[in-house]
Amino acid sequence: LTWKAQGLSADRLSQENAVMIKDGGMVPFIVDPNSQAVEWLKQHAHNAEVVLQQDAKLVSNLELAVRFGKTIIVQEVDGIENFLFPLLRRDLVRQGPRQVVQIGDKMCDYNEGFSMYLCTRNSNAIEALPPNAACLVTRISFSVTRAGLEGQLLGETLKHEKPELEHRKSELLQKEEQLKVELADLEKQLLTALADASGNILENEPLIQTLEGTKAAASTISESLTESSRLQVDLDNERDVYRPLASLGSQIFLLIRELPVIDHMYRFSLEAFMVIFNQVLKLQLGNTSTEEKLRQLGNHLKIMVLFYLSRSLFKADRLTFGLHLVRGIMPEKFEPNEWELFQGTYIPPHMPSAPPPSWCPQDRAQSVQILRAAFPKIDDHWMLTKDAVWAAWAASDKCEESFDPSVFSRMSSFQRVLLVQAVRPDRLESALTQFACEALGVSSLSPPPLSLPKLHSDETHSKLPILFITTPGADPSQELDEFATKYAQESKPGMNFHQIAMGGGQNDDAIRVIQDAAKNGDWVCLKNLHLVISWVPLLEKELKNLQPHENFRCWLTTETHAKFPPILLETALKVTYEAPPGVKKNMLRTLESWNQKWFGDGPEIRSQVMFLCAHFHAIMQERRTYIPQGWTKFYEFSTSDLQSACETVSLLVHGARSAPKQPGDVGIDWATLIGVLEQAIYGSRVDNEFDSRLVKEYLAMFFKSDNVSPARIKTGAVEIPPFDIPASTTMLDYRQRVDQLPDIDNPASFGMAPNADRSLQRINSTKAVSMLRQLAAAVSGAGAHGASAGMADIKAWTAALGPLFQLWDNVTKGPLSKLRGVEVRSVSPDDPPVVAFLLMDTMEAGKLSDLVSNSLTTMQKIIAGTVLSTPDIVAEASVLMRGEVPRTWTATWPSAPEEPTAFLQGLAKRVEALKSDWVRRASSRNPIEGQVVLSDFLRPDVFLNALRQQTARALSVSIDSLHLVSSFEPALLVGSSAPLSVNVHNLILEGCAFDSKTLLLTEGQRNSPLVSVLPPLTIAWMARDTHPARAVSSAKNATGVSMPIYVSLSREQLIAEVVLNTDSTRQRVLNSAALFLTESAT
Repeated sequence: LTWKAQGLSADRLSQENAVMIKDGGMVPFIVDPNSQAVEWLKQHAHNAEVVLQQDAKLVSNLELAVRFGKTIIVQEVDGIENFLFPLLRRDLVRQGPRQVVQIGDKMCDYNEGFSMYLCTRNSNAIEALPPNAACLVTRISFSVTRAGLEGQLLGETLKHEKPELEHRKSELLQKEEQLKVELADLEKQLLTALADASGNILENEPLIQTLEGTKAAASTISESLTESSRLQVDLDNERDVYRPLASLGSQIFLLIRELPVIDHMYRFSLEAFMVIFNQVLKLQLGNTSTEEKLRQLGNHLKIMVLFYLSRSLFKADRLTFGLHLVRGIMPEKFEPNEWELFQGTYIPPHMPSAPPPSWCPQDRAQSVQILRAAFPKIDDHWMLTKDAVWAAWAASDKCEESFDPSVFSRMSSFQRVLLVQAVRPDRLESALTQFACEALGVSSLSPPPLSLPKLHSDETHSKLPILFITTPGADPSQELDEFATKYAQESKPGMNFHQIAMGGGQNDDAIRVIQDAAKNGDWVCLKNLHLVISWVPLLEKELKNLQPHENFRCWLTTETHAKFPPILLETALKVTYEAPPGVKKNMLRTLESWNQKWFGDGPEIRSQVMFLCAHFHAIMQERRTYIPQGWTKFYEFSTSDLQSACETVSLLVHGARSAPKQPGDVGIDWATLIGVLEQAIYGSRVDNEFDSRLVKEYLAMFFKSDNVSPARIKTGAVEIPPFDIPASTTMLDYRQRVDQLPDIDNPASFGMAPNADRSLQRINSTKAVSMLRQLAAAVSGAGAHGASAGMADIKAWTAALGPLFQLWDNVTKGPLSKLRGVEVRSVSPDDPPVVAFLLMDTMEAGKLSDLVSNSLTTMQKIIAGTVLSTPDIVAEASVLMRGEVPRTWTATWPSAPEEPTAFLQGLAKRVEALKSDWVRRASSRNPIEGQVVLSDFLRPDVFLNALRQQTARALSVSIDSLHLVSSFEPALLVGSSAPLSVNVHNLILEGCAFDSKTLLLTEGQRNSPLVSVLPPLTIAWMARDTHPARAVSSAKNATGVSMPIYVSLSREQLIAEVVLNTDSTRQRVLNSAALFLTESAT
């Protein structure tokens, strides 16, 4: 009770930690993220001296404390300094009657009254201690636990709702403590009396009277203690009425603590959560019953936490957080195995015998069958066999809102999500957003628009830094400057606003400005902290130690950085500030960053081409929204690229003035400009040849005389830019053109397929599911701690790896069990390259299957306790629990899926295909006769190389003289010039449509399928000199376009390229049309 009065939390963990601090034999090393323990120590250890480890006077203060027996609290301990080791080891040297110890280079008298406490707010500090330091301190952590936090929140709730209960609880505890002390005193008196008695104690009347009095008093005290315990039980029952709200709060905060798995910047302190919790408790909800009031408070808590955190998360991660929150606090919304099936970690043991419903699209049949296998009763319950109910739904534009009333009530809200995921993944993002909003009782997962005046007045104070986490191209400093100016004029005349852009050696200036502003009540904004990461801890400690004027505010901006100090992230009020999406907003930002004097300094052609550069830059950046279809990866097209482009334009225009005029010359050398942009600026960032081809196509479309000509000819195809360029040097004229653009981009404005936005939904929802899997792995206890210790966490392994064990057992006992006896002969020198490849690939697949089986079996035995764990197997298990695939498994399968479930499914499929079909075909006269599915192989690119090598032998030519020729008409690729033609089946097309009549690639429609399966494509390696064309077709007016073949829709592994016929080569390039071996990673 005394400790509680001194500020120590009442939960059990805090009390136990306090006992360790008080009675531990070594110096305590205290991890205290919320600074509660430090505040208690200051009260408990009277006259204790508090000093920072970074303080220049630390050593001298320590010497004085050692000499005069004082207590010293060292805060912000990042690690154990060398001069502390003699004190920690108690390396005392006796010199006559006194003891001395070495501190630094001095020997100091040691006073036995000396005590020291090392404190840090860094949650990872204990793990970071080296072994030689860890063994010298008592490691104590005040990190939050669920039970401790629940008790803390219950106390806060009772303080608001029923303060008398908490008061009575304290009185009862105090009375009980007093009674226990009295009972202990009586025992002591009794023992003393017995010890002092002389003679026959049975004849000692004073002693007997003392004993009888003690017995009576003890009996009375025992009765009082029993009554006190009974009252405590009754009191706890009254208090437990309010426990559900405290339990909900602790659940929510622990879910919040898991967010750094998504992004290092998503860190939040208990102190900030307690502020929200107390705000909820202060809400006036009218006269309602206690249960109803707690229910309403719980709903308000969910919403306030959602909006507070959403403001600190990037838009792309808000859906993930919303779903994470719903899953964590509303498990009743999910039936058994539903969440696991949604994540892809549950695989049903048997597939249904009935074929998929006739209304189901062909490319979604497998997903629907998996859903039916997982929940066999849904056929009847959801009436899946009725075309009248589902055919229109499957084809509707917004299927998540178009469920037939007859089945809507038969499905839970999450079951509707599962069906959308199976049939219409292009609408899954919308369905998930609708589900999360409905569960949390909000209309949107995004917070209300940011208002700096409201943020300043409602949530900030002088001790709280405000941290803007920005994306490239976004800068809140201008908006902040305008608000500061307006606020100073209206409310605080004389207040100054200081801005410093970090990264140029201004660290000392920044500290000085902050100190002066804190004294005077000014505002400071430090920009681009990500450029001075190593200095940010010093900034955080400076801010913590300030005693600022009440009007002082510190505003900070940074981009995301993996090494940004966690303590500042937790203590600051975070706001994400993203550049608004869209070509229009992008161009407006560019125009706002330019000034009229610079823009108009030259002839019209200079202004026109610089405007074209701005539009080109916007297209380059905004197309990244559609990764991996827009670009195969994220390319860092930055503002500096645009600046370089504009400087190039200025130089070329200036050079053209002095050059002699040529017919048709518009005042700029287009070829040079395109060359610089392609080779030195934008194109130099691109490392995929098909992305480079796209850059080249855009450059040819943008930078040509026709675009700056008044008599521009419109082709009717994609118009880039979509407006006439004004013949002017006035920025306002160009601004008017930009205002004509739509606020929301249409994929067709980039030249992409009209249905690319539906593809974007599928990509976004896939990312959200992947993040949720990572969060689940973090919750299950996976991480580096177990692996580093070489120990297996049995409970965590069982929960996280169980689905993988079940999946592999189903596979090995099912399809693969029949193939165990299949013998694969060794490769002989006489085998043709294709046969040698088939045999080697089959052997590699078998070895990989055995390796995976051995690893998973060993993990199961470790869980069962029949074998001991090893560091290697623990490391593999940790990787699997993080949702990744061990490197030892992917060494012989370069294009392997990165997710364990997909990896196991893909491996089983390939082992089955190779051992059941390809081994037999390898012994035939022509193994490549009939259909060939490239996704059957571990290394399909090696298969194509083997085919090339065998063709070169057959034609007696060099390998380099061959190129790959393709056709949808097999009869055109036969004869002596194409001795080895292959019919490739099941290739998937994305980005455009295929006309089966003309056999041409054509532009897709808005409602076209996102992907389609191509008819069999015949390919053959042929000599360039005898057959220069790479596409063979009987179609007229067709042009060829080189199409990449990737392993999966992620476009990470390129296998080959083929030339197919199309009605427009440029359009297919802009579409980023491509072929794939599989739709999923398997």
